[in-house]
Amino acid sequence: MISVPTEWHHLLSEFCQAWRTHDQDRLTALWDDSYPDLIYIAEERRHPIIGWESICSYYRETLALMEWMNVKIKPIRCSALGEVMWLIGKGTWAGQNRTRPSISGGFSTVCFLARKREDRLRLIQYIEAPLNARYARPARYKATDPSS
Repeated sequence: MISVPTEWHHLLSEFCQAWRTHDQDRLTALWDDSYPDLIYIAEERRHPIIGWESICSYYRETLALMEWMNVKIKPIRCSALGEVMWLIGKGTWAGQNRTRPSISGGFSTVCFLARKREDRLRLIQYIEAPLNARYARPARYKATDPSS
């Protein structure tokens, strides 16, 4: 397990807890609304969500659609490049969509980009890269392994 700086631990804890408590204000508070090119790439969306208003709208729509959500992030690697800090993690989520009888869920690799503002990390970009079920099946790994 990697050592995660306190500021990342705080941001990840808030991110996951805000989804669990269905708290749009907590989710939007994690973002640097003064940054001009905010980007959120959600796995279920065809196009990137760009800009402060669009991100706020995404949270509002998603929270209205879901009865409950449980999000977890396990950090894999983090570092800094100038004033920007990044974290790559393994994300898991589960939730109950109001329009479907069954629980949804998934796994993805996530990437957070953030910068310090008011002594806290604030997001400027977030990307979800879901695992493709076609390639994630164990039998497929064996079939594509060049050593077998």
